[in-house]
Amino acid sequence: MSWDPFGIADAIADSFSGFFTDIDEIVSMARVLPNGETGVIESGRPVMYDSFPANQLWNTANSISKNCVAPVAATFLGIFLAAEIFHMAQRTRVESGLDLFYQILISVLKMAICLFFIENMSVIILGCFQIASAIVQSISSFNTTIHVDLDTVQEGIKEHYKNNDSFIDWTMLGTFLTVLVAKLASMACSVLAKIVLMIRFIEIYIFTAMAPLAFATLPSHEYSSIGKMFIKRMLALALQGVMIFVACSIYLTVLNALLTTGTGGIIENPGWGAVQLVGYNLLLVIVLFQTGGWSKQLLQVH
Repeated sequence: MSWDPFGIADAIADSFSGFFTDIDEIVSMARVLPNGETGVIESGRPVMYDSFPANQLWNTANSISKNCVAPVAATFLGIFLAAEIFHMAQRTRVESGLDLFYQILISVLKMAICLFFIENMSVIILGCFQIASAIVQSISSFNTTIHVDLDTVQEGIKEHYKNNDSFIDWTMLGTFLTVLVAKLASMACSVLAKIVLMIRFIEIYIFTAMAPLAFATLPSHEYSSIGKMFIKRMLALALQGVMIFVACSIYLTVLNALLTTGTGGIIENPGWGAVQLVGYNLLLVIVLFQTGGWSKQLLQVH
């Protein structure tokens, strides 16, 4: 048995907890709806996400939208309706007064539908993200590799050192320093990954606050592309959450592969395993930064 009076082997094993617990936080944030619900029901009530003030930000965005932006959007609707009726009256190819009345009726109906969307835009936006959340829940129930058995890793490392009679103290110390530096690098990668998710949330809230203006352009022939592009942008943000969860699932699948006890595995070579984890963490951060662009390209959002 190797000599370890300071418990360095235990410290090496315990240091790996940060590599796996941080990814759980990222996966949890990918599942959260804009209003802070996690999709989990306990005692008949949805469980709210506490690590990020999603519910407060959602309420603030809705308040700004309903009290400040919606009245302006309603004014724009009236302007668009008046302009369209004016252009209809100026047309020389209107066959009869009945035809003109029919076209005005259709325009008023479109405005009424658009006004309904403006008044219920928070429900519509939240519905888009609930669909994405349902997809994430389906992937989560289907994929059995999104969890890492941390206890097995830690116990395996400790047993490896205990059974290694030729283990040298200086080598153990070097391994500990390597794992410590790798953990610090992993923590930096985790912070960057969480920043990506927070930026996504902030974008959702800003777009939600401005949603009535975008919906108000839908009845206009000249500016309807603004509203259509806005809807596609919100769908892209919802789809980004699904892509983030898929990326994390793939990442955790790779981590599970590193837990093997073969040559180069984390248990037999924790120093090199920690370096590999940092590399994969950095790769995950790059992928998370790309998910926003990928979702927009898929839905052809410019």
